[in-house]
Amino acid sequence: MSSKIPPSNPFSQGETFYQHYQKLAEFVRTRDREPPRILVITDIEQDYDDLLAVIFLAEMHRMGAVQLVGFVANHHPAEERAKFLRSVLHLLGLPDLPVGKGTRGAEDLVKHPWDFYYGLKNKTFREAAWNNNPFPNGSTLIQQLATTSDTPLTLLLISSLQDIGEFFGKHEKHTFLNDKFAKFVSQGGYHVGQTEAGAVSIAPDEGMTNNTFNLHEAKTYTRVLASHKLPSDAWSREAAKAARLPASFMQQLFTLGPIGAHLQWLWLRQEFKFYWDPYNWPFMPRLDPSWYLTTRLGLDKSSPRYAQLLKDPHLPFATARQDIKVIAYDCCAAVGAVGDDFMRAFGVLAPEEDVPAYNRAAHQHRVFGKAPADLGGIDASRLAGVMEAFLLGGLKATAAHAAGRPGFEKGIEHTPVEAAYDLDVFLREMLPRMKVIEGQKKTAKNCEDEAKKIAEKEGKSGAKYRELAKQAAEAKERARKVERELAKVPGLEGRALPTRDQLPYEQLYQRAMSQLGGKAKV
Repeated sequence: MSSKIPPSNPFSQGETFYQHYQKLAEFVRTRDREPPRILVITDIEQDYDDLLAVIFLAEMHRMGAVQLVGFVANHHPAEERAKFLRSVLHLLGLPDLPVGKGTRGAEDLVKHPWDFYYGLKNKTFREAAWNNNPFPNGSTLIQQLATTSDTPLTLLLISSLQDIGEFFGKHEKHTFLNDKFAKFVSQGGYHVGQTEAGAVSIAPDEGMTNNTFNLHEAKTYTRVLASHKLPSDAWSREAAKAARLPASFMQQLFTLGPIGAHLQWLWLRQEFKFYWDPYNWPFMPRLDPSWYLTTRLGLDKSSPRYAQLLKDPHLPFATARQDIKVIAYDCCAAVGAVGDDFMRAFGVLAPEEDVPAYNRAAHQHRVFGKAPADLGGIDASRLAGVMEAFLLGGLKATAAHAAGRPGFEKGIEHTPVEAAYDLDVFLREMLPRMKVIEGQKKTAKNCEDEAKKIAEKEGKSGAKYRELAKQAAEAKERARKVERELAKVPGLEGRALPTRDQLPYEQLYQRAMSQLGGKAKV
């Protein structure tokens, strides 16, 4: 399935990245094997890096380095993600690629919510006329694409592993798994070991988000990889963190057609949430200011800048924004899916003799990014350069085509989340009390968990058990007291406490941007 946009160099001679395209054209011309036939499973709009991966792969397809054959959009609401993705593909000159509707993606939608204030808010993409057509079932599409060609599939997995886990569970005893799949490439690490009998064993890294969406199916996926000896690569977060892209690069994309305009709307909103949570209401213990400074801003703990920013418990967004980087987790895995020969042609992957023993060709299961100091043979700087070149080139090559598509001539429209609460009331009255409520509930749960352990060993009659039960009850009562106080605040009478995904992030973002002297793009 060819692209509607011919393979040409979007850069003029002398421009940055012109030589990248010259090298790519020569690589494609002299390559001694067919390009990989790639199917992608993605939760596009959960984070901005899925979109970057799609842009990159579409450009590889346009230039002949891969053959994209389809996508499955998963993670609730899968159909809304499929609509967004179909629009992206139309804009990138790939209107005929099938998009399947995948699973809900998560075992627990409370723990893994989908309705982030920045995702799936593009009305123009959602309501495009081509989305009136139905979407095939994701599992059916995987089966169809795997079995209707003599060329095996490379599966790129950059979201929940529920779809591929369920597919493996259904077909585990079928020999076609070995015949119809060339490789599985995933974003999210796993651990490779050996059983007592000497067989290879693989277990998902439970610290990786894509694995935790549905851990049961992630375990099915890794178990079948091992039992069927299916070649696989896992790209861990450390590779992407080492290959961070500068904010100035992302800003170059904003003027390049409807997709660039959408990235302008999306990117800083997501980064604002990454900033706001650690400094105001961390939803996981490890997501604290230190995590934010080292992970999202890429600051070394030994640097003066890190020490300077860590001192401020109320770090202004204006200050943090100066150091924001682009972390393209999923795009790194997409680079890997193009093939080792592609990565070596651009110096991304070291020569075989220089690759760590655990990642050499003799090993069927490789991990890129095991640790910050061990990326498994990857040159992070070259990886970043390849992503920059072909993301920027991909949008440059398709921007004019995209802007002329029916319904996109006048730009794009988003539908931001409306505030359920007055922002000043939220900040002054609600947020401080909600922190107290959450703290007391955590205290109560910790006491109850400890009391349960004591009861199992010593029964419920001991003084220690009674004291913990009392502390739990007192913490719950303190939480209820604050809830009663909150219910009496003018403007909040009788209102239920918001869940985390109901917090007024959009309004917080708008205010932060206004304080920067600008206006948030809506």
